[in-house]
Amino acid sequence: MIAATQECNVTHVSYSEPAPLVDVMFEQLEYLVAHRSAICTPGCSECARLGQVQQWLLRPFRETGLPVCQNLQPGASLSAY
Repeated sequence: MIAATQECNVTHVSYSEPAPLVDVMFEQLEYLVAHRSAICTPGCSECARLGQVQQWLLRPFRETGLPVCQNLQPGASLSAY
């Protein structure tokens, strides 16, 4: 007995919404910071990207005359700043 089959040519469209911009930006920042803590070769493009991001994010503090805490360690006192 031969079974009759019917093929359906149904096209399924998958659509996913883009992630919120803030989530993407924080994810990239987390990636760059984690990368910086790893052993890296001089002239690394990812480390250069982190440097650029730091320049932009800390720019408002430099323009207002407030000191930039570049070498602040966890638990360090802020009284010197």
